[in-house]
Amino acid sequence: MLMYRGETFYMMIDSHNRFVTRWDKIVVDMYRNAPSPKAVLSHYPEAWHNPKDKKEVNAALDNRQTTTYLCDAKFTEYGYVKLNGFVVHKTNKPRQQPWAAAGFLFAHANLTREVPFDPYLDYVFDGEEILYSVRMWTHGWDIFSPNENILYHYYYRVGAKRFWDLLPSDWLQRRERAHHRIQWFLGVTKGVNSTERLIPLDTKEEWVLEEKERYGLRRKRWLAEWYRYAGVDPVMRTFNQGFCGLA
Repeated sequence: MLMYRGETFYMMIDSHNRFVTRWDKIVVDMYRNAPSPKAVLSHYPEAWHNPKDKKEVNAALDNRQTTTYLCDAKFTEYGYVKLNGFVVHKTNKPRQQPWAAAGFLFAHANLTREVPFDPYLDYVFDGEEILYSVRMWTHGWDIFSPNENILYHYYYRVGAKRFWDLLPSDWLQRRERAHHRIQWFLGVTKGVNSTERLIPLDTKEEWVLEEKERYGLRRKRWLAEWYRYAGVDPVMRTFNQGFCGLA
């Protein structure tokens, strides 16, 4: 988002991708076909396999009849859900879903102003996606899974370094305070069948409260409404997988 210079659309992706032919026209047309004036297209892209790895063979990238859909999730040890995607057959229009992924996200660039990415989530691997999903939804944005593949991601990268190979000495402490921030925004409780907040509403943790108005939730739609919409029970820590019925 720091690279934004007034473009009409905003797209966020991982590195290490292969794009389909005419990807830009495909994604803009798909966005305009989504049934919401504030649509967000997002999923974990299907995999691209590097022939040098000698693991798997790629199917054709263009006009593939499958795509991925983020309909599943599970609770983590931190008390909030982690996303999961499935390879499904393509549909005529984007499928609605309650969350977004960082591996591919496309929306009108108003998103960069209304829901700027939170810079206080150091070294969080699981948690920033679900918080950003909730923030977008409570700001009035509707999230959809693309019905066409725009790109494919090279997930395995055999022999390549990962971010956890290059961590500073204090990364665990920085990640812990970031988890507290996520838990505070999402109202995570102390355990299954508990309604007591893990991080109290009146916490004095500075990192948790840093610029909370700018990077927090909004009241166009409420957090409790999102939990019901997503089929997530934050007290019993269960998930009903209702969106998977749309696959």
